[in-house]
Amino acid sequence: SYTNTLLAGTLVTSNGNNTAPAVATLTVIPLIPSTPPTLGKVFEPSTINVNGISTLTITLSNPNVSNANLSSPLVDTLPNSVVIAAIPNASTTCSGSDGPIAVVGGTNLTLPAGRSIPANSSCSVSVDVTAASDGSYTNTLLAGTLVTSNGNNTAPAVATLTVIPLIPSTPPTLGKVFDPSTINVNGISRLTVTLTNASLSNANLSSPLVDTLPIGVVIAAIPNISTTCSGSGGPIAVAGGTNVTLPASRSIPANSSCTVSVDVTAASDGSYTNTLLAGALVTNTGSNQSPVFANLSVTSPITPPTTPPPPGTTTPITSSTIPTLSEWAMLILSSLLVLVGVSRIHRKV
Repeated sequence: SYTNTLLAGTLVTSNGNNTAPAVATLTVIPLIPSTPPTLGKVFEPSTINVNGISTLTITLSNPNVSNANLSSPLVDTLPNSVVIAAIPNASTTCSGSDGPIAVVGGTNLTLPAGRSIPANSSCSVSVDVTAASDGSYTNTLLAGTLVTSNGNNTAPAVATLTVIPLIPSTPPTLGKVFDPSTINVNGISRLTVTLTNASLSNANLSSPLVDTLPIGVVIAAIPNISTTCSGSGGPIAVAGGTNVTLPASRSIPANSSCTVSVDVTAASDGSYTNTLLAGALVTNTGSNQSPVFANLSVTSPITPPTTPPPPGTTTPITSSTIPTLSEWAMLILSSLLVLVGVSRIHRKV
């Protein structure tokens, strides 16, 4: 602590001198050294498939009461085989001008010297990366890589990215059934097509799935079409038509299945086979490898036989008991034969 004093009488003028001293104190404290900034880094996710995407994030921390201004660019060089993704999405939360630099297919991420780390805070710089070969890749920023007005990082920052071989997707499969499988002419059966996905990711339809009904089978007057497959865009089935369509905007959940269903009918009896060929279902995880079939049997109603009335009972005359024209002809012919027979008997007598 330093005291500066002007004594009484120090100031001498034509009007007199100062009668009291003037005093001022200066306090000087020891210089508190700046705490160097630190670095941290992480890949998210830390494990990807070959040609997958991971986001590399570098965190710059400044524990000081003043901003830490970058004196030199911070350059992170990726390990061999790891490169900047086709869409880098490079960004930073560090204050200042000039954006981070990351070139598609390149191996460097650069934060310009014009940026700074806020006081008592942190900021980050991020970029999307990928790798075409499987393996374990370690990304390191050495001590002294971050150079600022408050000092340099004293410890390295390390992150590891694991790239695993791409597991081939299992192609989806199809199944179908008519319920009931046998109906009368003009009856109703519900056709259900089941789409199954054994892959670890959703199977998104790349093209519409179109099921064409066999000739003679049509969509019922009230189709009641529905689907449990996720996505947008409803299934299509027009009353009297022959196509059932699940749009390409739908998908089959991972390790699961979904269905599309519709009511159908037929005006003629017979046996009808409905087929979806191999390759009819096209998705991002492949196409169905085998065809799928379902059979619908359509029968004519059987008219029960007429039971004759018991003896001694009178059958009421109804429109159904009145003889037809052909029946009247048979009656007249029978009567004529009787008359001819009687006439011949009389002649013999």
